[in-house]
Amino acid sequence: MWAGNREIEHSAVRVAELGTTVWRARWFLCAWMAIWAAAGVGYIILVKPEFVSTVEIVLEPRHVANDGPEDERHYHQLALDSEQVDTELHVLRSEGLLRGVFDQLNLQDSPELASGQNGFWSATAHLLHRLVPNLAPYDASTRAFYAFADRVRCLRLGLSYVIMISYRSRDPVRAAQVANAVAMAYIGDRLAHKRAQIDRTGAYRASRVAVLAKQIEAARQSIRTARPPANDLYYSDVRLLGAATPPLAKAFPKTGPTVIFALGFGLISGLTLVLFFRRGRSVPLARRNQRWLQLPVSAR
Repeated sequence: MWAGNREIEHSAVRVAELGTTVWRARWFLCAWMAIWAAAGVGYIILVKPEFVSTVEIVLEPRHVANDGPEDERHYHQLALDSEQVDTELHVLRSEGLLRGVFDQLNLQDSPELASGQNGFWSATAHLLHRLVPNLAPYDASTRAFYAFADRVRCLRLGLSYVIMISYRSRDPVRAAQVANAVAMAYIGDRLAHKRAQIDRTGAYRASRVAVLAKQIEAARQSIRTARPPANDLYYSDVRLLGAATPPLAKAFPKTGPTVIFALGFGLISGLTLVLFFRRGRSVPLARRNQRWLQLPVSAR
């Protein structure tokens, strides 16, 4: 409309022409947007809601500066760099850690994981496997585990030492249980690693093995119950910032954003249809505009 060497009057006529076309098609646009809004509401009703529960842990590496016979320990805080925090994130997302949670909570029997459909691509892969079973052979347990691992999210909050663990499920209680279990599995893994270090250092730290064994057992028990212990497991150098609780509202699908997106898409697609079918009437409108431009300015 604005391209080329054209006068302002001609461009103004084109703008007025577009405005007139849109105004004439206002009822069609309203009906078209209402159809898409109804489609958005239907999508919200048909799609099963999912809930996300989160738990936060903070890394607190400490070094024992004095551990004498008087049983007085002085801890010095150690600094972590970004590479170390990224390493802890990889440990949280590792198959070895998540497989223990998956097995101890018996998640292979969960209906939402047994289907193996978690989004468009997973549903497509599931359909292809049903059509061609030999194309990508895998058993139901493996499919359920990868669907479970895809629902677990672990991320670092900014540049802090806080790591947020979340789990998405159709059951809010199950979402909180799995989030707590993943956090406790990570703490238990750190405790087991600490015990291996103590076993290699010598006999002068053997007095700490009993306490460490109790904390490891408490971490394993917390994984089975999906509930963190009452006391901090300080030997893990990790502090749990509260337990995950069942969310009060669904995380997906969002009613407001979905309806707004449907209305916006209906408006844009409706305007596109109106302007596309308007091309058939462009010739008589152009002739009328040409006669309008030929009139003197006082007559306009």
